[in-house]
Amino acid sequence: MSSRRPHPPLSVALVGRDPVQAGRAAERLLAERPGPADRAVALRVLGMARDEMGDPGAAHRLLRSSAALAARAGRHDLAALARASRQGLLARHARGPGPGAPPADRDPRGLSAMNLGVAAAQRGWFGSAAAWFGTARRSLGSDDPLLPGLLSNLGLALLYAGRFGAAEERLAAALDLSERHGLRLLRGVVVQNLGCLAVRRGDIGTAMERFDGAAAVLPAHRLAGVQLDRAEGMVAAGLGRDAAALIRAAALGRADHRPDFDADRAAALLLRAKVHLAGGEHGAALALARRVRARFGAASAWSRIARQVEWSARVAPAEAGQRGGAAGRAAGGRPHPGVPQHRAAHPRSHGRPPDPDAVVHLPGWARGLPPTSGTARALAPRVAAAPLGPPRLARPGPGHTGVLDALARGDHRRAWALLCGLPAASSAHHLELRAHAGAAERALLALGARTALRNGDPEGALEWVEYRAAPAVPGGCRDPLWAGALDRARAAERGSGAAATLPMGLAQWHRGCAATPAAPAAVPGGPVAAELRAALGRRVYARFVRLHGLDVLLTMVDGRVAAHRVPAGRGPASAVAKLAHTARVQAGAPGGELAPVLREQARRVEALLLGPIRGAAAGRPLVLALSPGLLGVPWGLLPGLAGREVAVAPSARSWLGCAGSARRAGGAALLVGDDALPGVRAELAALRGLYPGARVLAGPAATAPAVLAALADPAIGTAHIAAHGAFTAAAPLASALSLSGGPLFGYDLERLPRVPPVTVLSACWMGRSDAAPSGVPLGMAAAMLALGGATVVAGVLPVRDNSMAAAMRRAHADLCRGAGPARVVADHLADAGFVCFGAG
Repeated sequence: MSSRRPHPPLSVALVGRDPVQAGRAAERLLAERPGPADRAVALRVLGMARDEMGDPGAAHRLLRSSAALAARAGRHDLAALARASRQGLLARHARGPGPGAPPADRDPRGLSAMNLGVAAAQRGWFGSAAAWFGTARRSLGSDDPLLPGLLSNLGLALLYAGRFGAAEERLAAALDLSERHGLRLLRGVVVQNLGCLAVRRGDIGTAMERFDGAAAVLPAHRLAGVQLDRAEGMVAAGLGRDAAALIRAAALGRADHRPDFDADRAAALLLRAKVHLAGGEHGAALALARRVRARFGAASAWSRIARQVEWSARVAPAEAGQRGGAAGRAAGGRPHPGVPQHRAAHPRSHGRPPDPDAVVHLPGWARGLPPTSGTARALAPRVAAAPLGPPRLARPGPGHTGVLDALARGDHRRAWALLCGLPAASSAHHLELRAHAGAAERALLALGARTALRNGDPEGALEWVEYRAAPAVPGGCRDPLWAGALDRARAAERGSGAAATLPMGLAQWHRGCAATPAAPAAVPGGPVAAELRAALGRRVYARFVRLHGLDVLLTMVDGRVAAHRVPAGRGPASAVAKLAHTARVQAGAPGGELAPVLREQARRVEALLLGPIRGAAAGRPLVLALSPGLLGVPWGLLPGLAGREVAVAPSARSWLGCAGSARRAGGAALLVGDDALPGVRAELAALRGLYPGARVLAGPAATAPAVLAALADPAIGTAHIAAHGAFTAAAPLASALSLSGGPLFGYDLERLPRVPPVTVLSACWMGRSDAAPSGVPLGMAAAMLALGGATVVAGVLPVRDNSMAAAMRRAHADLCRGAGPARVVADHLADAGFVCFGAG
């Protein structure tokens, strides 16, 4: 007789612990030529391991062989288990029997019901999926090795059905069991599902931490799903660019013509559609949603989400200038093509803005809300950030519902009081995250402002558009994960000379800031008009806004607020874009045939934007706040503003904060320059004579770490940085100043506990910004203001080498004599495209 070494019993539970080790154990058993029963078990375990290792074809073959071998040996119980495992594999890949099929006559340990639940979930029938998983649960004992996986699937189905409490309970039980039994792989799956739950509860920081934990233990072929879940978190946070990058990295949505159009591909296309919605690309969102809806029946959750996306794309207001790109390249600037603006097929009124009080039919998930056009347009942007699940997840909470009710009655004062009484939403610690978080609320604020204007209350409209319009951010993020992400981006750019490609939006959800217990500083949301009235003096305040298709200039002159209609359509934004383009070309080659074109374009922009207040504002200093489509204007080139003091700020609240910081200004000077750049050596030499005690960082000493440390020094009151500048429209805070050893990004500024009160950026593009979907401008200069700076002087055009030394010396000489920054810019720098941002 031949002797065989005894082997431990082989269990499918090994696959949930470590599929690689389970596969090796099965192969060792098969190599010993065991009897038919043991061989059938080994083939089943090996097949399931192959599936977890990303080879479903081999898994199908092995499971089929296991079932056939067990049947020939008369072990029908083992054959049924192998067939059930194969059906489960088919269900996961959307190739098995539909969820309406009856369970097998012999349902070993509830596997048939479990497979039907998986099939139902793939098709978006999450209520049915939860019911099938419940049936399977009743077939399993409390210590059955299949129970953790079943509970994980049940929790995920409940999550997509919107039953978050029940989902959390099942997932917590699955996590406990997987840890108790050492099921490492399964624990990773459960942790991933808990991350999905955190996304739906708005806790993006915890979600990203969960996804990181899952990715550390899951096999490679499952990582695409983790990337997709991360993308959903970025969509919920309003970071569409990063979400799109993650979806591309997941390589999903590319083979949707195949029969196995599974849940991951449906989710990928729907998330892409939501990214397009948030960016104003309504036509692209419609096309993707229709592709999903064509694949699923009307009862499918995927189809319901697709219909909701279609509704939002037809209703959402198109904002001028939304997510535009930078044109041209100069001094290291990075060109990015503008995002096309798709017009959705919806009966929007052309030539006149829609009536917000018009009665409309709202979809079922919005039942109970006021059925007006204004309500619909306030709801539509919420769809873009809503997580995948029941459409009701896009409904506003009770507080905002009360605001909508009051606005539908025309009572904007009551609505304003209700809004101010709501608690501030929890905010992330990074400027970009906070700026993107307000996109959905922006549409509600626009509705409130329009209602106030209809009621003849322009001051009330000003309060609505200024609500929490100054996103201050606590400085001093010292988390090593964030610092490491920036250093890797710096090294990558230094090595390639290309723009940073790291998903910085994702990197901002690091553990240090996500887990910091101290709440960010509160952003004021109360009345602003009285404070502005007291601070303006003889200045004129003007804010350009677009309110659901209505372009308005809100002004305060001598304490009185007024509203002025701006020509409808894309006229102002188009005129500004043409002026900015011509000015950029002209800056590189002054004079020539473009000079008269530039003058005519400047006159047109001035007439469109400032024509309504030309008389009232004559000769007075201006404080301007801009809508997204009007960023990047070289104000000093407008003929009526030549020699005029102009201060540009994101909002009245921001300007008031900057003015407060300016009153506390003072201190030593910091001079920074890349003296390899032509003209910088002369520029720094000229300024050293004005600031004999200045700290100077030039040449090799001007590294990003050294400059950041100097900017953070409380002794520094004025900083001057002369370097190449690069603006990135797609990621404005990745805009950078080129220094020795690598660039200094706008993102780097958030690592500082403070920035100097006055900063002059003698570089190309550093005054450029691009608006987040909330309307908050983002860029190098905008970041310095948000982080506590009083004034930033920066250019919105290319700066020619060897051109600024004399002008900068004259400007700083006047600053040293006590002249205000806006006066200095008007006298010496405005004709070169420089703008005074913040306090003037």
